[in-house]
Amino acid sequence: MNKKFMFVIIFLLVVLLATVIGVAIMAYNMIMSPPDPASAVVMVDPGGVDFMDSRIVNLSSPMTINLLPSPDGTPHAVNINVSIELDTSDSDDAELIDRIAVSEAIIRDAVIFVVSNKRIDQVAGSANQDILREEIMQRLQSEFRTNIIHNVRIWDIYFM
Repeated sequence: MNKKFMFVIIFLLVVLLATVIGVAIMAYNMIMSPPDPASAVVMVDPGGVDFMDSRIVNLSSPMTINLLPSPDGTPHAVNINVSIELDTSDSDDAELIDRIAVSEAIIRDAVIFVVSNKRIDQVAGSANQDILREEIMQRLQSEFRTNIIHNVRIWDIYFM
């Protein structure tokens, strides 16, 4: 009985040691791996509005949006996360700013409208994403009938 008990203890220690080593190797690989080239973080100059006079509205989750097919007919989609920046320097706009901040459905609809009318070659690349940001911002300004939306940030963009 003692030999079996010792064998079980040694076996469990070996399994535990292998698990710890495996987790350590996995963590090391995750930390040391280069960033995924398919993802891009796109930043924009806030256009002269002081950061302290801005309110950032983040969508609750990323969106997966179908793009127009490529010229060869290949379907594509994009997984995108968007934030908008609102100019809060004018205290008269406080009610409108609060209304925009809770209008996620309208923001999502504007992003989907703009992005879904693009092909992958019109969305990929930083120059195209600058155009995309500008078009989304114009659409949002039109939807809310205000220019207090002064920036759109695109982040975590993945093409499928």
